Amino acid sequence: MHIIDRGRGETVVLLHGANPVSYFDDLVEALAPHYRVLVPELPGWGKSPALVEGQAFEVTNDALRETLRQAGVDRAAIVGYSLGGWRALELALSGVFDVTCVYLLSSFTASPAPELRERYRGYAELARSKADLRPAVRDLYLPPEYAAAHPDIHDQVTDWVHACPRDVFAGELAAVADITDLAPQLSSLTKPVVARVGALDIAAPADWSRAIVDAVPQGRLELVEGCGHALLYEDRDATITSILKYLSQCTGRHAG
Repeated sequence: MHIIDRGRGETVVLLHGANPVSYFDDLVEALAPHYRVLVPELPGWGKSPALVEGQAFEVTNDALRETLRQAGVDRAAIVGYSLGGWRALELALSGVFDVTCVYLLSSFTASPAPELRERYRGYAELARSKADLRPAVRDLYLPPEYAAAHPDIHDQVTDWVHACPRDVFAGELAAVADITDLAPQLSSLTKPVVARVGALDIAAPADWSRAIVDAVPQGRLELVEGCGHALLYEDRDATITSILKYLSQCTGRHAG
């Protein structure tokens, strides 16, 4: 698994969802002067080859853990975006290394309901077809008014569907149908968790983040009015400032 490795100091791991790691570019530039920033590209994305075994979450998670082990990670803060948020929680709960804190950005629910699992099976079938996926991604990720007013951001987000092979994208979506329910374990997570989410997020509604922070002993919700699923575009400066402030608090390293 290819991994971007920038900066020095306390380690911060950035985990992407069904999107290219370029989404993190501005955040990496803000973090790298203060931290060692690791950005793994999940199998089939960017420079990482797809897994022979498919995109099952357990297989991908094993590959991710091995990549971080080879990078020498034994202690890190984790920032997880969308499905990367679920992986951030899973890593924090697994105990494979010392997770100092978790920052969830537009995070995926820890407790997928049956109807949600079925919905993602439908998304996977759409991805396996020859249909144009861009309208579906646009409608999920960006509020209509924002997409219309920011055509450059609209194009960036909708082009995410071309950032990996269609079968990889479909496999990632289909794997959500079998994803582990983390909700029963959240009360045992002793590390602090912040969840920042757009009030207009359709892909990962704010209630999902609220349920996570309500379940963990040290949870805090940051609700961003007027924004959807792409906060590092829609609300870039304030979101990066929030992440820097939180990491400064939980790592003890000033990054102001």
